[in-house]
Amino acid sequence: MRTVKGTTFSSLSSVVFCWFAFVIVCQRTVKAQSLPPAKYDGFVYTNRRVDSDTIIIEAFFDPVCSDSRDAWPALKQAIQHYGPRVMLTIHLLPLPYHDYAFATSRALHIVNLLNPSATFGLLESFFKHQERFLSDQTLNMSRVAVVNEIMKFTAESVGNSYYSAIKSGFNDSKTDLKTRVSFKYGTSRGVFGTPTFYINGFALPDPGSAIDYKKWRSVIDPLLAAQGRKRKGATFSSLSSVVFCLFAFVYVSERTVQAQSLPPAKYDGFVYTNRQVDSDPIVIEAFFDPVCPDSRDSWPPLKQAIQHYGSRVMLTIHLLPLPYHDYAFATSRALHIVNLLNPSATFTLLESFFEHQERFYNDQTRNMSRVAVVNEIIKFTAESVGNSYYSAIESGFSDRKTDLKTRVSFKYSASRGVFGTPSFYINGFALPDPGSAIDYKGWRSIIDPLLVAQGRKSDNSRHLFF
Repeated sequence: MRTVKGTTFSSLSSVVFCWFAFVIVCQRTVKAQSLPPAKYDGFVYTNRRVDSDTIIIEAFFDPVCSDSRDAWPALKQAIQHYGPRVMLTIHLLPLPYHDYAFATSRALHIVNLLNPSATFGLLESFFKHQERFLSDQTLNMSRVAVVNEIMKFTAESVGNSYYSAIKSGFNDSKTDLKTRVSFKYGTSRGVFGTPTFYINGFALPDPGSAIDYKKWRSVIDPLLAAQGRKRKGATFSSLSSVVFCLFAFVYVSERTVQAQSLPPAKYDGFVYTNRQVDSDPIVIEAFFDPVCPDSRDSWPPLKQAIQHYGSRVMLTIHLLPLPYHDYAFATSRALHIVNLLNPSATFTLLESFFEHQERFYNDQTRNMSRVAVVNEIIKFTAESVGNSYYSAIESGFSDRKTDLKTRVSFKYSASRGVFGTPSFYINGFALPDPGSAIDYKGWRSIIDPLLVAQGRKSDNSRHLFF
């Protein structure tokens, strides 16, 4: 039992605290954009009879990800080998740095609504002809032109008689929302790369890497063998349960180290102003998208609160470029470039993006090529932070390191289970209602009680410099 200034924390109060934390986190899953959805996310591979104790495989794919493409044949072979003993569900995670991952994912949702039996045929077509929709191949095409190509390709893959329905599907907000839900489901599970695989609810290590057929056999065969032992009356002791849980923990933990500079050399995020802060500040993490209107609207009251509390609060901004905002990734990359060149200008640029956000919205850029829009972003960035930086900013967009830094920001956010912007964490715990701005009064009502609680713990605070 632990006592602080006469306050006793019993086992019961610890349970109550844990339950409260659990409820707070769980509240994050209910918000706008059809969450929770009426139907569980994902495409089930062939509707067929499955056993009551089927091995459940969940695969997170991006239709224009080469690693997803390479992972599919071996996985398909394994599913066909095991028959009803294994059930596969494909979830789509359109990665924001693949320019048309969201549009191709949307095409899959449209076809799944029109003719579910054609969904996997289309997925395989996208994999087979993936190069047609890669970023380099579409660099000089407008978004309208590429989406028209995707519609035409989709109709050719599933039947030209569906062309009108497919075209209508791209004008239907429901298919846009379904695709957003897929993205949000993936990131809410902590998935940050494709392909990623879960078996019976637990992640396999090395996300972003294909698994060959032999490896699938080595993973699934022991699980089926264990099921056989259970059906014959074998029991699991407390010790074996602990061993299993430890194995599962290690298995999941291994996911955090993979390619693309993970873990990065420096913790992700932009710290708001280098200043003296208390040794035990209230730590706020905000997850923003530079072209998200809700992120824009949430910034002024958050900034006001940070300025009010001074050294008692520390703010870090993480970027989560959402894949349905066409130039979220490019504007996020501009912020990383500027942060490397002149960290004191980073928040100035963020505020400039918020102030002139409409210049980079989907509708305003739909008839422009990606090259043209990125050139606009480079010019805009230089105007915001100083035209003397123009050449360095332009070079930054050709530097692979800034691309990777922006990918790391996305992956960090997704690994935390963040699926919408703005999202806020305080001292490591998520606030409810992600995607919603918090006004100044709301911030005061959250932070003031925490500072009061700190006051009970300590009357004298040391200072650190960040």
